[in-house]
Amino acid sequence: MIANNPKRIEVMDALRGFALMIIVLLHCMQHFDIDYIPEYLPESIKTLDSIVASVFSYLFAGKAYAIFAFLFGFSFFIQNENQKKKGKNFRPRFLWRLILLFCFGIFNTIFFAGDILMLYAVLGIVLLLVSNLKTKYVFGIAIFLLLLPLEWYKVFNLLFNSEYVIKESSRSFYSYQTQLYLKGNSFVDVVIGNLTTGRISSFLWNWDTGKCFQTAGLFVLGTLAGRKQLFLTSKVNFIFWKKTLRYALIIVAILLIIRINIYSSFENKTLADSIMLIVTSWANFAFTFVLISLFILFYAKEKTQKVLEKLVPYGKMSLTNYVLQSIVGSVLFYQYGLGLFKYTGAVFSLIIGIVLFLLQLAFSNWWLKNHKQGPLEFIWHKLTWIASSKSK
Repeated sequence: MIANNPKRIEVMDALRGFALMIIVLLHCMQHFDIDYIPEYLPESIKTLDSIVASVFSYLFAGKAYAIFAFLFGFSFFIQNENQKKKGKNFRPRFLWRLILLFCFGIFNTIFFAGDILMLYAVLGIVLLLVSNLKTKYVFGIAIFLLLLPLEWYKVFNLLFNSEYVIKESSRSFYSYQTQLYLKGNSFVDVVIGNLTTGRISSFLWNWDTGKCFQTAGLFVLGTLAGRKQLFLTSKVNFIFWKKTLRYALIIVAILLIIRINIYSSFENKTLADSIMLIVTSWANFAFTFVLISLFILFYAKEKTQKVLEKLVPYGKMSLTNYVLQSIVGSVLFYQYGLGLFKYTGAVFSLIIGIVLFLLQLAFSNWWLKNHKQGPLEFIWHKLTWIASSKSK
């Protein structure tokens, strides 16, 4: 039974733990969204910071959240299937679960405006819409979303409609305002700013970069992975992930070549920008599956599994650890706390991120020795099944 296979759950939790580890490292390197390079650093250190930040960002930025989104859809499939086998309709309960996630997101936004829980809660509705559809239709919807239809609409209009003009986004304005209050001394100003200006800035970034469509597409793709039982340990799945790795690498290489030549191929910069966004999104998507495939293939090998399975507790407490990252990170880097954004470049911030990850990993191991779930996971579970015999 797929829902009760401990090996499947283990690799899924480990992969989620890996994604969460990358997220905390990236957030620390980015000073939890404060755009600032310490002025006192020597040029050699600034150069090193720039190289490390660029490489780390290229390899992992956006991909970790994409893995999260893929697993979010997969988790829905497991929960939905478990309830179906009991003759119950999970859809209303999952909608309530999304509302609870939205509330967790509001709390998390108090500390970090870049919160993704609220976005997941809203976009998660797509999972309810596709849950009872035939697999071929679900696959078609996933492809449609991942193609970024809104951006293609812009491209075709720019090509064939001479009067079409793309309205300038107000994202830069809200982003600038966000930087102002984040660098201030008042915790109250940060809270108010995060829940208003920062929230708008975060949404506009996700909308303008196509993340809304891509995230929803990954949710749907995750449910397909569940239907195909792709996280089960089997020879067939091992071959599938090897093929996925090979094809994903080929696609990444092709898209990178296309990216290099986009601006030299189109005189219209606005058109080139739209095509660049599409190609970049597809490249990130393909590279996400390079990472997922590599992780699963390494997890299937005994020697590397012993290392990767140490991430399982961290992944089991992903909600708790994600929110804790925001709380601790804001205190470390924001001006109302230690204000480390003024003193730390990318390398030193990366070290801080590694320490924070190790502390969270130790906490997760300690907590799960005496509890089945993390603190926020327990609350989410209890509230999900409120007024149900399962909550007792």
